[in-house]
Amino acid sequence: MDISKFSIEDFIYDTGFRKWVLEPDPDSLQYWNEILLKYPYQAANINKAKAILLKMESGEHDDLEARELDEIWEVIDCHTRPTFGTNTESKIIPLHSKSEYKTPDTKMYKYRGDSQFLRVAAILIVSACLGMLAATFNKYPKEIEAPAPLAYEEHHTPRGVKSFLTLSDGSTVILNSGSSLKYVKGFDSDRREVFLSGEAFFKVFKDTDRPFIVRKEDVSIEALGTAFNVEAYGDEDLKISLVTGKVAIALQVGEQPQVILEKGESLQVKPLSGTWVKGNFAEDEVLGWTKKIIVFKNTPVSEAIRVLENWYSIDFRLENQPAFGLLISGRFEDETLENVLHGLRYTTQLQFEIKDDVVNIKF
Repeated sequence: MDISKFSIEDFIYDTGFRKWVLEPDPDSLQYWNEILLKYPYQAANINKAKAILLKMESGEHDDLEARELDEIWEVIDCHTRPTFGTNTESKIIPLHSKSEYKTPDTKMYKYRGDSQFLRVAAILIVSACLGMLAATFNKYPKEIEAPAPLAYEEHHTPRGVKSFLTLSDGSTVILNSGSSLKYVKGFDSDRREVFLSGEAFFKVFKDTDRPFIVRKEDVSIEALGTAFNVEAYGDEDLKISLVTGKVAIALQVGEQPQVILEKGESLQVKPLSGTWVKGNFAEDEVLGWTKKIIVFKNTPVSEAIRVLENWYSIDFRLENQPAFGLLISGRFEDETLENVLHGLRYTTQLQFEIKDDVVNIKF
């Protein structure tokens, strides 16, 4: 069934919803938080259904008001009292195997010694049932305010700029050029989750009660107290490099749902092919950008151009396509764009012209 059209009753009867409310775990918390973000107009129904389930589970019962009790007694009394001197059919509730049903033609009623006991038993049974029904169904919250929409913090670094951020939990982030970071303001009570587009180096403040999670689409990187670099630009391969500590990476690609990285290890996820490769890395190659160093090592031309465009805040225009499989290598520390291009010209035979805010490249 389409959750976007769920009623309160649909949520209550949904097995996954009940598990989230009564026996929450990280997967269900993540799933229903995403549902709230995707269907914010369902927040009122979700909260009402959640409140009802919690009340039912707690076993709380409200006492019926005196007026309601009087009405119940009157109804039960009418249903159990014989009607004398009338042709109206008597309504007799059989309570056990010895009960006798009298037909409408019966004129006389013998007094039975246990009749009063039966009436009292009927009253107690019906009252108890009505009390439980009242607790279950009549105590719907009259009005539950929808939760206030989550407030997000967002940081964007334009091309040519790098940002140093200190998050509310004490963790620090260096955000590379042309990158963005988004997270709930102040973080949630049970986790610290950030959404990355681009590249960032994280130094995570250790908090065992609130794991730190970096998300890029279907991949999540979880750490408690760790330093690591994440490169996540558009459709390019996702690259995670662990400097210190340990991280657990949850994947939606390949046969292995989770990969653990130790210090000095890296993971390259290839979303287009649905594969990943685990290996080691040279720290200078991965973290050079944090020290004003550009490092290309067998880097595809398109990726190298993206790096230079973000680094120098300038656009590149290719007059022709490079040879198939052309890779670029080179190391440049705090150099001008012109010097970088001159250095690359020796290894790639490219020709370039810088005009205004555009670099024309010909291979």
